[in-house]
Amino acid sequence: MSKLVITRDSNYRNYPLLDYDGPGRGFYTAILDRLIDRLEYQLAAHGKVLMIRLVAKYPDEVDAEKSNQCFQYFMEEYRRKLMIHGFSPQYVWVREQHTSKNPHYHFVLFLNANRIQYFNRLREVRWLWVKAICKFNPGAQATISSHLIHKDQSVYHSQQINHGLIVTRNNRALQEEAIRFCSYIAKINTKEATPFNCNCFHASQLPENRKV
Repeated sequence: MSKLVITRDSNYRNYPLLDYDGPGRGFYTAILDRLIDRLEYQLAAHGKVLMIRLVAKYPDEVDAEKSNQCFQYFMEEYRRKLMIHGFSPQYVWVREQHTSKNPHYHFVLFLNANRIQYFNRLREVRWLWVKAICKFNPGAQATISSHLIHKDQSVYHSQQINHGLIVTRNNRALQEEAIRFCSYIAKINTKEATPFNCNCFHASQLPENRKV
């Protein structure tokens, strides 16, 4: 964790960042880079992108493993499902933990908005997360709550973002706003509890000729 570069500026790579002045002020630039690279790649490829920010939690009755193996398995299963739907997904996720016994995960999806105009697919993603938890935690019951993933609440121009934000190639102001509200997941605070030799973030792979 200590090797990650931190910025406390209000802008990064010509994008504004959240005005966050709480505990652990600052943002990890490596996470910001993943967010910006995937937004710019998807805009170049599709012209418009649907961005969704979600949170995944473990049920209280499960003691999560110290690695990210369960969550990364879930993300790849979900990515494949989104590929089948034709949404050309990219993603960035981060692991956070504060006072709870288990970590939780924030993740941002970047989808081809020519194929999906709004996000209303919580049942599918929740089912896949429960399936992953049961696979990596044999003692977990298949009847555990399915309401372990929810949308991060965000506001744009006084409007609640309930089904994602569509960002277009020719609207720079909207691109900046998208990175601003997603920069929340790059904050330093709550990531320092990540176990040794366990990543606090990960992202989908871009083509080799693009940034990763």
